Amino acid sequence: MTASTQRSIVRKNVDSRVRTCAGEAQQISSLLSCCFARNTITFGNPINSSGGPQPHIVSSAGKFALGFFTPNGTSHQERLFVGIWFHGVEPRTVVWVANRDRPVSNSTTWVFGIGNDGNLMLSDRSGLSKMIRLTNLGNSAPSSRTLKLMDSGNLLLSEDGGNGSESRVVWESFLQPTDTFLPGMKITESLTLTSWTSQDDPATGVFSFRQDGESEKQYMITKKEVPYWKSGLSDVTPCKKTGSRKTCGCGTNVIPYPLSTGPSCGDPMYLSFNCQNETDTGQMSFNVSGGGAYRVTSINPETQKFSIQVNSSECRSSRNAMEKLLQLPAGSPPFFVSSPCNPTRNNFSIDSSSEELWFYEVEIGWKPPPEPICNKSSEDCRDWPNSSCKVASDGTHRCLCNKFYQWNSSNVMCTLDIDRYMNQRRGPFEGQKPTFYVFIGVTASMLFVLYTACALYQNWRRRIVRRQGNLELSLSSERRVIDFINSVDFKENDKTDIDVPHFSLESILVATDNFAEANKLGQGGFGPVYKGKLPRGREIAIKRLSRGSGQGLEEFKNEVVLIAKLQHRNLVRLLGYHVKGYEKMLIYEYMPNKSLDSFIFDRTRSLLLNWEKRIDIIFGIARGMLYLHQDSRLRIIHRDLKTSNILLDEEMNPKISDFGLARIFGGKQTEASTERVIGTYGYMSPEYALDGFFSIKSDVFSFGVVLLETISGKRNTGFYQAEQPLSLLGYTWKLWIDDRALDLAEQAIRETCNPIEFIRFVNVGLLCVQEDPSDRPTMSNVLFMLGSETAILPAPKRPAFVVRRSILSSGSSSDKQQWDTSTLEEGR
Repeated sequence: MTASTQRSIVRKNVDSRVRTCAGEAQQISSLLSCCFARNTITFGNPINSSGGPQPHIVSSAGKFALGFFTPNGTSHQERLFVGIWFHGVEPRTVVWVANRDRPVSNSTTWVFGIGNDGNLMLSDRSGLSKMIRLTNLGNSAPSSRTLKLMDSGNLLLSEDGGNGSESRVVWESFLQPTDTFLPGMKITESLTLTSWTSQDDPATGVFSFRQDGESEKQYMITKKEVPYWKSGLSDVTPCKKTGSRKTCGCGTNVIPYPLSTGPSCGDPMYLSFNCQNETDTGQMSFNVSGGGAYRVTSINPETQKFSIQVNSSECRSSRNAMEKLLQLPAGSPPFFVSSPCNPTRNNFSIDSSSEELWFYEVEIGWKPPPEPICNKSSEDCRDWPNSSCKVASDGTHRCLCNKFYQWNSSNVMCTLDIDRYMNQRRGPFEGQKPTFYVFIGVTASMLFVLYTACALYQNWRRRIVRRQGNLELSLSSERRVIDFINSVDFKENDKTDIDVPHFSLESILVATDNFAEANKLGQGGFGPVYKGKLPRGREIAIKRLSRGSGQGLEEFKNEVVLIAKLQHRNLVRLLGYHVKGYEKMLIYEYMPNKSLDSFIFDRTRSLLLNWEKRIDIIFGIARGMLYLHQDSRLRIIHRDLKTSNILLDEEMNPKISDFGLARIFGGKQTEASTERVIGTYGYMSPEYALDGFFSIKSDVFSFGVVLLETISGKRNTGFYQAEQPLSLLGYTWKLWIDDRALDLAEQAIRETCNPIEFIRFVNVGLLCVQEDPSDRPTMSNVLFMLGSETAILPAPKRPAFVVRRSILSSGSSSDKQQWDTSTLEEGR
């Protein structure tokens, strides 16, 4: 053997030993960090963002960690958050964030701990210039409070009771979760889970999960406060057979078993799993004392018995032997083995070896719970009314029920034993009740009944009087508005009925530079519109009534009264008005991006509206229309909804404008008719255009046209199909019945839009433009259908005006209606 060969062999041996030592050192380091990591934070001993030997705390069993972190994959590496994550799991999985909406910068060192007033605080190194309070519990001695991270992932802030008494929990993270539901949490009315803004940004997102206010057994997900999903509206996944295994859908299975009381162990036992059936991660597990965690393979929702998976070496034919192996005392609650081992094919195994294709199941049952365990103090039984801490028959201290009460294992509480109570009251001398006590009892009962009846009558009278007063006030206000709109003139005294300021002519002339041509924004049926600027720099839009406009006065009164009384983020805001002699003007907030039609019908500007922005615009219009129809003080029918009347602010938020043709519906009125049809051709519903009938469903028709124009980029009245004279509605219907609805999408959004979402919007648009008004949905239903990905939408019927025709040439309507041709030709 040559010298070079010997040196090579020696070098390889050394490298191998070095790698082995390095691996062992890394394992030892990991074990030491787990063993010596602390799980509590006390006053004066916080954690900081600069790292160090203990940059975070770890729960006692090493399951969870709390510390500073930067989200995985974020492009904003300078932002720091405080959160809880699974310890030792890569990539990091965060389950709770303390400052999700208030990130701090890593340009300075931050500390997280207990502040001088006993609250949880985030502060910089000095603790003086920057401080963020994370709890609001009132002042307390900081030295008496301790923050501890539990193995359940719950972060507990406890306070020493003093004088040797036990500490009490004053705050816990389980009651203020972010986006993750962990085993041990309770689903209550106050619990809300809110999504992250994105995968790398834990700020509050748009989706929220909570209990449905209408039923405690239903749950809902909202998107921007709009219902997105309801458990009662979708098909619940039933239990299904997979081989010989019975698997249930997603959910939380609860066994209400109070093993003991106190701040850390008084809650019922919650068994939960998150339905990740394709992998072993996230499956429900059953933890037994000393026996480790056993995977739960199935659960029976009716009996609440469940099966756990055990190794072949652990399986025993005897129930007693299996209970001993699992360290379950035979025959004692809560759990017992209800069936022997059963071999079952392992459908989840990825090992090809034959001995791994089967596993053994043991069915576990549970018995009704006895009274909760206490620690020799009745204070431990405060959560269990009508009980006190006493020695039970089994020698343990339990919260035994007081006299005349008995333990109800179904309701897990002490309930009154009526028979024992009545027998005790009767005593040994049954039938010998003194007449005096009988008289007192009967008299007291009669007085109580009389007093209750009088109180109920007075309360009923007060509600009737209050309701009548509110009704009279509402009707009086409504009559005053309607009488003012229907009056034949506009007088100076009418200014008292208007809720917005009156601008002087001089101030308007200064703002518009004497109505300079350079400030003119456009011309409509009402008159010219000018841009102006107030002395403090605020930009405004002035709509000036043209003296030659035959419809101007009525429209002016409509707008100045209605918009002043309507307040909604998706309605244009009226800032003021001016009236003097023939001069009448309306002052609005200025919309720098003009109207919606200037974008969607322009090939260049339409590129600025991607699919997400168009969705936001459609939702905004729908919310504004719902406010007019249902949520405002007055029920308003717009009658002239179109893309040119949808203005866009600097952030492209839509605002409905032009209420000159609007009508008020009083009381329970839902429809009306007119002999003078005024509107814009292409947006008017057939019942209004042909017969003069209008209702909230007329506005729904107009909204459907606006929706289809927005997503297609095509005008309803200016669109022509070469094969036959179809309108946009007819073209959309033809694509729908041919299953080619995606062909309607404008070229600018075809590559970015969600196909399923686009088809849903087309479906809703066609439902809105159906010929029969009774077939069209209300705006509340429109909002729900647009926002729900799980709701099953009805199939639309043939829309109105499928084939283009000249309404003016229709003999059935020309003799009956008086048309305003100027409005038909050009919208205002």
